[in-house]
Amino acid sequence: MFEEVLPSIRQTGSYQLSTPEPTPDEIVKQGCWAVDLILAGVNVKPELVSQIKANLVAKHLPAISGTVEETRQLLINESASEDNLLTPTQLGKRAGMSGAAVNKKLVELGLQVRHPKKGKTDPAYIATAAGSQYSSVVFATDNKNNSQTTYQSLRWHTSVLQLF
Repeated sequence: MFEEVLPSIRQTGSYQLSTPEPTPDEIVKQGCWAVDLILAGVNVKPELVSQIKANLVAKHLPAISGTVEETRQLLINESASEDNLLTPTQLGKRAGMSGAAVNKKLVELGLQVRHPKKGKTDPAYIATAAGSQYSSVVFATDNKNNSQTTYQSLRWHTSVLQLF
C-alpha cells in the first residue's frame, strides 16, 4: 500500500487499480461471442459468420495468420462457387447490358438498394426482401495492387434475368 497507493495519490490525487490487458486469445473468444450475439436471429449464411471470425482471429493472433489465410481462401472459393452466382457485369453479358445498367435495372425492379453505410468490405448494393430470393452475399478477393483484400459481394442467380 505504501509503495504503490500513497505515491499515486500524491502524484495524481487518486488511485486506480490496474487492470491487465486481455490476451489475444481472450479478445478472439470475446469477439466471436460478440459476433454470435449480434447475428443471433438474423438469417446470415454460416460461411459469412466464419469469414468474420477468421478475420478477427487473423487480426489478433498473427502467429497463425498462414493457417487463417488458407481457411479464408477455402471459404471464399466455396462461397464464390455456390450455385453459380453471377456479378451484375456477368449478368449484363448474358443480357446484352453493361454491369451498371444491370445494377440500375435491379434497383428499378426493387430487388436491390445502395448500401446505406458502405464500408471498405461491404457490398455496394444490398438485396431487398424481394431480391433476396434471387441473390446471395458471397466473399470475393480483390487482387489489385497485391492487397488480397477480402470483401462481400452481392451476386445473383441467373433466374433474375427472367424479370428483365
